[in-house]
Amino acid sequence: MRTYASTYAFALQVRLRANLSGGNLTVTARDRTVFDFQLGWTTELVAAANIEFSLGCGQHTRLSFLFGTDGTVSHVVLNPGP
Repeated sequence: MRTYASTYAFALQVRLRANLSGGNLTVTARDRTVFDFQLGWTTELVAAANIEFSLGCGQHTRLSFLFGTDGTVSHVVLNPGP
């Protein structure tokens, strides 16, 4: 999971910071609230699939991490859900 730890930019002033905390993946909205990620709040994610994580509290927002040929995260897909 360490490979997921980084700051990801999605649009102008939309950044999420992913960290590893106690063996769990967490995300913090950096610039403003983004879907279910509240500005400044750290949210623990739950693995929904091998590369996909959700908030796990009834929310539909998901993050999918895509890897390049070098084994590092090359893209992150932010899906607000239905």
